[in-house]
This record gives sequence, structure tokens and C-alpha cells, in this order.
Amino acid sequence: MCESQEPDSSCIDSKDRKVEATNQEQAPHRSKEQVKILKEVRTLKAALMSVGKPGHASVAATQCLAEFGLYHDLQMSPQKAHYITLYPQWKIVLNAMIESHQNELQSKAIKQDR
Repeated sequence: MCESQEPDSSCIDSKDRKVEATNQEQAPHRSKEQVKILKEVRTLKAALMSVGKPGHASVAATQCLAEFGLYHDLQMSPQKAHYITLYPQWKIVLNAMIESHQNELQSKAIKQDR
């Protein structure tokens, strides 16, 4: 795809989005903790976007399950991980985690301004 000699516009757009996201995360006024939270939010949003897609659980969803302590503790196969992501509660959990992380970021930004 993006490995060819002449990248197409979708490849360039994808690279631009990645660079933009990284620059947004690593802005000079952000602490390491804020950067970590932003990366977690990005992973949660990627997992949310992959909900309902056919096949195995996305890498982002698998990473979220691992961060929640479920993937390795329950010795899940990719098929079981995908099955869990099909439950309606999965979206609720992801949205709650995103909101929680965003509130935490806002709180840290307010403390940083003081």
C-alpha cells in the first residue's frame, strides 16, 4: 500500500493524520502523563470505530482488553476477543473510558494553568 515508490493520496493523507495526531499529543506544554492519556484516548476511539466490523477484534480493541486486564488474564483467543466486542456493553465501556480520560485531561490542564 504505502510502501510503493509512488504513494497515492490516501497514503499521504494517512501519514499526515498520524503526524498531526503525534504533534497534537506531544505539544510542548503537555506533560508526559497528558501525552499518555491522549494516546489511550486515541486507542479507545480506534477500538470504538472498529466495533461491529467482521473478522477478529481490531488491534485497538485487543489492546483495550489487555489494558483492562481481560485479554491475558482470561487467555482469550482473537475470536473470543471479537465476540466480546460485539456486546452492546462494549461500546458503553469504551465511551465511558473516553469520557473519563477526557475529564482527567481537562482536570490536568486546569491544574497546569494555575
